[in-house]
Formats: sequence, structure tokens, C-alpha cells
Amino acid sequence: MSRRTILLPFRLASSVAPKPQTNQWVCRRCLSTQPDGTIAAASITPIAQSTVTPASSVRSSATDASSDAISSYDPTLPASKRNYPLNKTDFNLKKALPHAVPLQYLQHSTSDVLAEKEKAQREKQRLQAQINGQKDPRKNLLQGVVVSAGKMQKTVKVRIPTRRWEGRIGKYFSSHENHLVHDPASSLVAGDVVSLHRMQVSANVHHVVASIVAPFGTPIDQRAPIPTPDERLAEYKAKRFKKLARRELRRAAAAGDEAAQEKVREMDAAVDRVGKKDGRKPQVKATKGKKGGKQTN
Repeated sequence: MSRRTILLPFRLASSVAPKPQTNQWVCRRCLSTQPDGTIAAASITPIAQSTVTPASSVRSSATDASSDAISSYDPTLPASKRNYPLNKTDFNLKKALPHAVPLQYLQHSTSDVLAEKEKAQREKQRLQAQINGQKDPRKNLLQGVVVSAGKMQKTVKVRIPTRRWEGRIGKYFSSHENHLVHDPASSLVAGDVVSLHRMQVSANVHHVVASIVAPFGTPIDQRAPIPTPDERLAEYKAKRFKKLARRELRRAAAAGDEAAQEKVREMDAAVDRVGKKDGRKPQVKATKGKKGGKQTN
């Protein structure tokens, strides 16, 4: 047989709560979550502050100065009011080209660092689009799913949903279109949902990836970053600056400048070395005379 349980009244239990130890450390977040405030704020002992050594103070001041310099970075200021250099993207954006920028590079740009001439060109294009009743290209984006990636260098195939008109029935049906899309950083995989910008890259590639809407598999932060419209514009301007510099160098060499002629020879020799390394034939100067015939003096 089981023994009888002894029942004790609840009033015999001690009603005095144990005092917390004065040397026990409790975080303020835990203290704020206490519903009845049993833990007093006075019971929290402050952490003893250690004395700062001169070396650590120097390091902390240097860190604060660098953080202040990064936080005060403003590329819109003129060079006379800046004590720091511009990064590569802002430098190329701020430097104006001697000719107009193509519409496909300028229509998606939102940077305030552009030269005044290029800003005026961008605003003129947007006003003209509004007059013609066209939508803002920055908001009118195409979205599709990547169905093929890795078969072509920096190029993927994207399927965009569309509608097809069936004349015999007289109604629209769901359909799709496949587009070759330029992927500058090779950061897309099959299954990604992406948004596209219209840009003529080659004869068969008329779009460039703008952003990843929904990644498939690998997270976005673990992939190569996709260039922004302003970064694409800065890259285009950098290529144009190099080409214009080579053109001016060849003009100076043709005018008889010996230093320019020497630089042109070095540049041509470098091109020939790259061609031999890639298996291509070096550049051959054109000669007079008919094709297949003898040379004429």
C-alpha cells in the first residue's frame, strides 16, 4: 500500500526572497525585461574602466580620423574644397567627354557627380521622353527568369513572359520570349529572377542585367556584385578617354613629335607581343601594288 502524502500549508514557506549578490553582473537588456523589477538597478556594479595607454589612444584617434574622412566623402565638391582624391568611378563620371553620351548609358543614370553638360543632356532626354508619352526607363523594367547560364562568356538566356494574339480565336494567350542578356560580372545562375535594362551590347545582345530580384541557390551577398548604371557609364567613359588619348598621340606622332612617335612604337610593339601570346598574327603594314601582282615603284 502507498504511504499517505503529508500536506503542508503554503504559509509556512518562506516569503522572503533571497537577496541578489552585490557582485553579480546583470546586463541592462535582461534587467529591462524583468516584469516585476525584482532586480534593482543599484545591484549592477559598473565595469571598471581601464586606463588608456598612449599607443591605444593614438590608434583610436587615427581610426576616428579615418572614419570621419570616409563619412565626409562628397564627390560633388570641387577640387579646391576637397583634401582627398576621388575614387575611380566618381573621377570618370565627373570628367566630361568631348562628345555626347549614348542614350543607352545615360537614360538609367541617377548620379549627381556628372558634368554639367551631361546632366543637361540627361534632363533633355527625359523631358523629350515625357513629351512623347514614353515611360521612365528607370521604372519601366523587364523581369524574367534565367533559363541558361555558363554556356557563353558573360551572357545568359532570360525568358520573359509575354502574351500572344491568336487571330483565329480573337484572344490573347500566355507566351514567352527568350533574350540574350549581358552579365558583366558573371554573377547569374539558372533559376534567378532578374530585372533587365535595355542596352545594345552586340548584334544579338540587346539587354543587360540590372539587379537580381530573387536568387536561386547561392545568396546575393556571396556573388560578384552587379554593376550599377552609373558604374556602367563610368566604365564606358574610361574606355573612351583611353581611345581619345591614343588618337591624340597618333595625331601628334603624325605631326612630327619625336616623343609621341616613340610612344606609338612602344604601343604597337606591346600590341604585337599580346597578339603573339594569344596566337594571332602581328600587325602588317599595308603595301602598295595590286593584289597578287608585282610591287610597283
